[in-house]
Amino acid sequence: MNAEKTGKYIAELRKEKQLTQAQLADILNVSYKTVSKWETGRGFPDIAVLESLAAALDTGIADLIRGEQLPRQTDTDEVNRIMSEGTALFSNMLAGKVFRYLTAGFLAGLVILSLAVMHVISPQYIQDPGENILQVQTLEDGRLVALMEQEISGWDTYTITSADTGRKETFITCYTTALDRFRHRSAPQAVLLGTPDETGDVYYYPGDDTDRLLYAVSADPSYVVVSLPRLTYNMWLALCLALSVLMLTVWYFLRRKYYGSHLLKAAMVPVCLSLANILVLFGKRMQIYNAAYYLSGILLCAFCMYLLFLALISFPKAR
Repeated sequence: MNAEKTGKYIAELRKEKQLTQAQLADILNVSYKTVSKWETGRGFPDIAVLESLAAALDTGIADLIRGEQLPRQTDTDEVNRIMSEGTALFSNMLAGKVFRYLTAGFLAGLVILSLAVMHVISPQYIQDPGENILQVQTLEDGRLVALMEQEISGWDTYTITSADTGRKETFITCYTTALDRFRHRSAPQAVLLGTPDETGDVYYYPGDDTDRLLYAVSADPSYVVVSLPRLTYNMWLALCLALSVLMLTVWYFLRRKYYGSHLLKAAMVPVCLSLANILVLFGKRMQIYNAAYYLSGILLCAFCMYLLFLALISFPKAR
């Protein structure tokens, strides 16, 4: 069985029928690139399409497998050899399908596992815990310490300097995780913040309507701060969705071009990023504080989804 010989035979018969590669592809319900691969010896027709191909070219299946027209009367040994080659071809194709399905199953499982791990270990931020739970106190050396009486998994803090007033403002948020709650490993915690000059006014974020003032350095403790929601990934999602729609639209109109498959693969990059963003951050929209924490999970999930897509499009099409 010689793929190059079979390809030349297919090309000869197609030209005799005065068919183009695109016309033959339409008859067989395959892409013209598939026909081109057959004729150049870079591929071999699937078992499922051999019968339709033989009928379209008015030849026999055995002729296609051998790449030449066989005599009308073939001896028993020749028939057995042809059948043996056909059986070997079918076995190889079956093994290839099994490998592809196993690969797809593994990648799908990896996507599910990465999502499960991210949701189990991801921070779940506590809305303003109240006056009597979170407090800021001054130590003897003048430094500030934040005390959390409620059992939590950890803290996030960051300090900024207001461009308008020049004030330093430190924001604190507390979080738990599903894993810590399940293992009962949460505990009260204390965080050393530094001196008042280093921290400035200390607020808890996220609050109910405004960030709650925990410690005031300024003379005006009524100064109100309202932090904007963390929209980093919302903007990423909007951008990825816009790119997905744009690139899928371009692919739809150019899908029959020879570069159509490359356009589809490129379009699936923002699509996978959008899906990963939604799945990893499911239930956490508008509550994200430490956006960088989720970046690795989103990229890992998007990468696995893209590999799964590549595996799926490589499956032989059902005839």
